[in-house]
Amino acid sequence: MAVLYFALTQELTQPVKDEIQDQTSKLAAAWTGTATPAFEKIVAEALAVEVDRSVALRDESYYSIIGSDGRVLAGDTIPTVAFAGWKTWTSTINEIEANGDQADSFSVIALATPLNKATLIVGHRLLGLGEAQEAFLRVLGIGSVITFLLAFALGWLLSRNAARRIDAITQQTGRFADGDLTVRLPVSRREDDIDQLANNVNLMMKRSADMMGTLQRMTGGIAHELKSPLTRLRQKLERLSASPKPSRTAITETLSDTDELISIFNSLLRISQIESGKRREKFREIDFSSLVSDVVDLHEPAATTHGVRIAPSVAREISLQGDDSLLKQLVSNLLDNAIKYSPRDGAIHVHLAKVGDTIDLSIADHGMGIAPADLAHVFEPF
Repeated sequence: MAVLYFALTQELTQPVKDEIQDQTSKLAAAWTGTATPAFEKIVAEALAVEVDRSVALRDESYYSIIGSDGRVLAGDTIPTVAFAGWKTWTSTINEIEANGDQADSFSVIALATPLNKATLIVGHRLLGLGEAQEAFLRVLGIGSVITFLLAFALGWLLSRNAARRIDAITQQTGRFADGDLTVRLPVSRREDDIDQLANNVNLMMKRSADMMGTLQRMTGGIAHELKSPLTRLRQKLERLSASPKPSRTAITETLSDTDELISIFNSLLRISQIESGKRREKFREIDFSSLVSDVVDLHEPAATTHGVRIAPSVAREISLQGDDSLLKQLVSNLLDNAIKYSPRDGAIHVHLAKVGDTIDLSIADHGMGIAPADLAHVFEPF
């Protein structure tokens, strides 16, 4: 609004300034070489030629020569002290109307130009500027009120809508915190900041729900993994406690079962460390071909006992970065299952090869296989 007000004032005063500068140049040229009180005659002649063509223009103008001592040498008496450059002031005149005398104020803009031992002042009244400024201010005032009311109404609507959506988010997140993992936040078609927040929170909820599901399955898997060795350990401890003289063999077997439990917990710890990225820092170069061959050799006796034949096809000199202990457990678990669930006289095919940058390990048997419903969970822990 301030910029508009300034622009309006400049637009209205610039033509007047141009006229003042033009008249100042002509009057200053007439003064050159004279510099005497006779300038009043020269001013009168210049006004007759340049100004008095329009009586209205003459009535709206000031022309004055002020000496170095401050006296008016010629022209009009300026109701202000001497100055230099541009100056604006407010004057008052009396206009006689039918209903009596009435005072009227108006703005005057003038340019003071130094001459030889004198100052030339040319000014014009700005009779329409005040009215234009007042009208502009009235329009701005009305526009400001309308703008404020519209902005207030729009802001209230937007804030009400945002508050309603945030309340919905608060309610849904409260339900999620209370244990309802199926809750998701509503997302509109606006794709604004609240929708982006809702999408991010929904993604976080989904991941949290997935983690909870994984945690539940892992808990069940851990319980399943530990149930058998704990049961065997309990049974052996009961026999040991019932025996007056436990044999060294029984004690060794009990310690072996204890070591198996410790090994399971260590494996769980290693898996947790690998998933968090800590264990990966300790990965080393492993001869994977030798590792697979060693595990196959260790399971040959068990396979023979079950009447199963292992047919290895292991390429040589295949290496990778990893945890040799967990990789041994991986291959061993697969072979254990294959031996356990293969029919007698069946074959277990162990294949290891490198295809491009990929290492392909497969252990295939002819057993019952995995139920289709369980295939999605094959690569989850336990």
